[in-house]
Amino acid sequence: MILRDGGDRREVPVADGSWFINCTSHLRPGPHEPVLQDSSLVCAPQYAMGFTGTTAYYVTHLWYRNELAPIAPDLFRVRVDVEPKLRFAPQLGLMVMANMAMAGVRLPISIASRFQGDFNKWYPLHRQLRMMARVTTSRGETLRKAERLLKTRFSDAPDAS
Repeated sequence: MILRDGGDRREVPVADGSWFINCTSHLRPGPHEPVLQDSSLVCAPQYAMGFTGTTAYYVTHLWYRNELAPIAPDLFRVRVDVEPKLRFAPQLGLMVMANMAMAGVRLPISIASRFQGDFNKWYPLHRQLRMMARVTTSRGETLRKAERLLKTRFSDAPDAS
């Protein structure tokens, strides 16, 4: 495998049977591909947790811990082409919160604490703890709201709305 960083290149040996996870695209208007699942593979969407970095981090941990298959078909999905367009941002936020809530209960807190993309870490610990408590106690309410407002899942057919 050849890794490139700007003009620098380096070769890295890769063992046979290695897995590569492509996390290079964000929100795409289409086409949607439903979550694929068989006895050995679950293909999760790249933006289920908002953007690719967050999704790659959490979904990879779920996959390695054999916790992805149980929730992958239930992950909420939003449509990019929603009408009226002002609904997209709040629906995306709700999708991220609901999908993170489903993932969060299946992962140890140590995984979330090591995530470098957590903007909450910019704040002092006493503010972080209050926010974490609020998110934890409102998890059920978030999932109920997502059930009510987000009608599609990543396991739905491409033309589902």
